[in-house]
Amino acid sequence: MYKEIDLTTWKRKDIFNLFKTYADPYFNTTFEVDVSNLYRQCRYKGFSFFLSSLYLSTKAASAIEGFKLRFKGEAVVCYDKIDFGSTILLGDNTFTFCYFKYEEDMISFLKNGQKAIDDIKSDALFEPKDDKDDLIHYSVLPWIPFSSFKNARRGDPKDAIPKIVFGKVMDVGNKKMMPVNVELHHAMADGFDLGLYYQFFQKELDSIIE
Repeated sequence: MYKEIDLTTWKRKDIFNLFKTYADPYFNTTFEVDVSNLYRQCRYKGFSFFLSSLYLSTKAASAIEGFKLRFKGEAVVCYDKIDFGSTILLGDNTFTFCYFKYEEDMISFLKNGQKAIDDIKSDALFEPKDDKDDLIHYSVLPWIPFSSFKNARRGDPKDAIPKIVFGKVMDVGNKKMMPVNVELHHAMADGFDLGLYYQFFQKELDSIIE
């Protein structure tokens, strides 16, 4: 479900009208988050660090309007709920896409998320959901502690799906740090929204129950 934004009264209307005309309206940045607590809890409880990271990231993003706005023709809509998809490495070192439904209960999500991964690996289907935009697109590069990232784009300036990339977890002092790259459509979101995501995501990572 979604609601349509009234573009005549929207507080972002002037910013929206500027950046919607850009051929390349995207901005991105890379920062590190402290995943020490999550990493420890996943090892203790036997949770998937990968799935737990996706879940907590999407939970944080779902609290921010700029991550839920999409084009519908000439209109802009805000989704009530956002699902997500991620690249999944296959046995032959190629990849496919796996899609997940966001669930309020993390334990339930982890169970269903692992089943979705197992199912997609057993069939090795390559079926991008190009008709679905109530998503966040994730990629994971667990081999690289990157400091920047460039996403592949089709050149459609109305593609407003956020793209988030996780990198290699590194030991920094007594902490475990993970690089995160976020790319947003500037007609829909600004640096303030990105700052909120960083704060909310770090809070979720820190608040996993001991």
